[in-house]
Parts: sequence; structure tokens; C-alpha cells
Amino acid sequence: MKTRKPILILSLLSGLLILFSSCQPKTNYYTRGVGIYPGKLSEDFSPKLVIDHVLYRNLVKLRPAYHSSSYDYNLTAQLVTDGIIINSEPDYISLSTSQGVVPKNEREWLFDHNSITSYTVAGTDIWLQLEMSPTTDITEITSINLSGNVTYNEKKPGGWQFVCKGSDDGVKWDDLGKIKGNGLPGQERPNPFRIYAPPPAQKGSARRRRPNPFAGFMSGPYGNDSTAPKPSFSFNFRMPGPQRRINETFEFKNPVNYHFYKVSFSAPSVEEWTFGDFDFYNNNTKPKMAPSHDFKSAWMSAGTGVDWVYVDLGSESTFDNVKLYWINKAAKGSVQVSKDIKTWRDVAVLPGNNELTDDIKLDTPIEGRYIRVLMTEPAAVKRFILSELEVYGRTSGLPIPLTDPILITLICS
Repeated sequence: MKTRKPILILSLLSGLLILFSSCQPKTNYYTRGVGIYPGKLSEDFSPKLVIDHVLYRNLVKLRPAYHSSSYDYNLTAQLVTDGIIINSEPDYISLSTSQGVVPKNEREWLFDHNSITSYTVAGTDIWLQLEMSPTTDITEITSINLSGNVTYNEKKPGGWQFVCKGSDDGVKWDDLGKIKGNGLPGQERPNPFRIYAPPPAQKGSARRRRPNPFAGFMSGPYGNDSTAPKPSFSFNFRMPGPQRRINETFEFKNPVNYHFYKVSFSAPSVEEWTFGDFDFYNNNTKPKMAPSHDFKSAWMSAGTGVDWVYVDLGSESTFDNVKLYWINKAAKGSVQVSKDIKTWRDVAVLPGNNELTDDIKLDTPIEGRYIRVLMTEPAAVKRFILSELEVYGRTSGLPIPLTDPILITLICS
């Protein structure tokens, strides 16, 4: 019993200490929670969002914006709230092959000056086509170079031909150059795997299949379950076919500046074409063909169907004036408002006139947190292009620096 008394006293003292500390006013905050950086409140200098009931201003400036689609990763909805208004159509490109239009995440692979980002097309007769926007200021081109690899079949006949053409409308094409030869295109590329390839089996002899060292890699508690999640990778143990390097240049007698360039490739022995670079030259200068090098602040839709752009105001707000700065406007559509993004209510109809600026004044102030521009039909058979969206009103969340006297007053009050 004597040995237990000191332990009991210490336990009582610890409990009283915890109880006493919990009753003290919480004036010091030592952490903002697990996983929140910075954890110490005194080291958090980020601005605070306060409610402003007085200032009449553009509520959507620098607010998060979202879109139903965008043509590429340069012309996104976030650019309609950055405060930059432009009047000219932004530059864009489209890359197509004989297998169809290249997805937007792969559109600039051949123009990023990095041969690792390559594009592969299968077939003996294929083509590549680059289309630039009609308003793009085209640089004069004196030569075009294409480099990559081809995988071929040694048993098929030789002979090859590359043809380069240019056009301003994608319909009428002008011949710019032709390169052809006998045998196989390009230069032989060493295949280190062929050194270790086993000799062909003799006729009539049995040949044992090599054991697969990765055969049981995916087996186990989930390997044979058809409903279990599958990995995003796979193994391919097929022996690579023979390859050749291609590096061909079309030299033009006179400089050209087309909006379309198309290169056709024909070789009966080739099974697969892989291109790493599609380079254009103006003498010794390599112009930047990718539009990501030329910033223009506008959102452009991926197609010509129904599209929308909406902005999160940050809090319940009231507004009575909406301004839209178009480059290619919507002939039909509406301005909508929502409190939860699920249910949208029309508050105004888009004018659909010939003016590129829509100044929509509402009869009464509208309340809501989210505002959306719904576009149902373009003014021309072209993609929607919106440079800037402005919404004027009050009561939106206003970011204030932590050191601002107004914020200090609000926090201390």
C-alpha cells in the first residue's frame, strides 16, 4: 500500500494540471492542425477572406473560373478573370495524322524541341498535317526537317517516298518537295536485342518455351480477382523489330508561309513510323511553332456546340451588371446564377448582336455565389472565344493582407 500512494498522488496532480490548463482562456495557438502548413498561426501571412458590404467592384476578378471544355491548355477559363482584355484571336494549332486528329495533350509534342516526346503512326502509307489558326502571323519557312525512327519488315519490298505540300485553306495544295529512294528509308539503327536472339528452330524439332520470370508477378491475393483494380502499366516481352533512323529535310527554292503543311510517307516495308521532331526553319533560325510560346489572354471552346464558363465568387454576393468581352461571341445563350452549382437560374439573355462587348444591366440586384455564362450557339460557325468576364456588385469575399489595419480590426472585434 505504501508503494501505491506516491503513484496515486502523482496521478491526481497530473489530472488537476490538465483540468486547470483546459480552463485557461485560449489566447495562444501553437498549431493549425496536422497536415496544415504553416502549422504555427503566427507564421501564416496569407491574406484572409472578409465580407465586404460597401465596395462596389468587379467581383470575379482573379476568382477561380471553370469551363465545360477548352481547345488546349493555353486557352482556359482562368484567363477570363485575370483582368486582361484582348481583341485579337489567339494563336492555336491542330495536328492530324492519317489515323485522325491528335489529342490536345499530345498536340505540341513534335514542336517542343524534345525528341523524347514522340508520336507513333502505324501503316505503310501515312501522313502528318499541321494546321495553324487563320489569323496567325505566319513566319516565312525555307525548310522543314522530320526526324524519328521506322520499324520495318525485312521480307517486304523496298522503295520509299516522302512528299511535302502546303495550303492556305486545307483544300488546294501546292507541292513543296519530294524525296525518294530505293531500298529502305533512313540509316540502320543497331538493335542490341538481336545479338541474344536464339537461332531459329530446325524443322520438325520441338522447341521449349522460355520461362517467363514475371509470370507470377501479378498473382497473389488480388492477382486473379477480375473485379480488383488493375495496374496502370503492363509488360511487353516481344522482341523489338528492326529499326532505322530517319532524318530528312525538305529544302524550298523560295520562302513559303502557308497555314497548312502536310508531309506524306510511303514505304511498303515500313510497319510503324515514330516521329520525335517536326522542325521548321527560316534559314538558320528555328521559329517557335507551338502557340504556348505566344501568350494571349482568352478562353476558347473545344467545339461549336453548347459550352459554359462559370466563376466562384467565394461567398453569397449581389450583382447587377455583367460585361462580356468577346472575340467570337455567342449568338444565343444566357447568364445564370446558382447557390450550389447544381441548380442554375437564368437572370439574363445574351444580346446576340454584332457588338463584341455585351454590357448587361439587370433591373434588380441578383443574389448568388456562382455565376455562369451558358453559350448555346456561336455567332459564326467557329469556336466560342471569350477574353474577359466582369461582374459588378457587392458582398463578395474580399482578400485582405494580414497586416492590413481593417483586417486587424475585424479579427480583434
